[in-house]
Amino acid sequence: MFAADGKFENGVLTVKVDGRVDSVTADDLDKKLTELRKEYPDGEIRLDFADLNYISSAGLRALLRLRKGEPEPVAIDNMSEAVREIFEVTGFSDLFEITD
Repeated sequence: MFAADGKFENGVLTVKVDGRVDSVTADDLDKKLTELRKEYPDGEIRLDFADLNYISSAGLRALLRLRKGEPEPVAIDNMSEAVREIFEVTGFSDLFEITD
């Protein structure tokens, strides 16, 4: 199961990503991120991964597309140790601003 919801507040678009992002759901994440960015074109983007259980290479590609379109780093909050390990092994931890 996958879900993503966004809210824009004080110049920050926060996108909460829940569940699993894999080859089945990565396109949904990509579409949702694109849709939210079009709706809120200005300001910082923060991804909340508190309830993200898993992300595959397909999900990482969706995040890479988002990152390439942003002038500033995209922050990721509340990343689990399992997801953090995936980011570190793949080098994605260097592409995003990861916070605790």
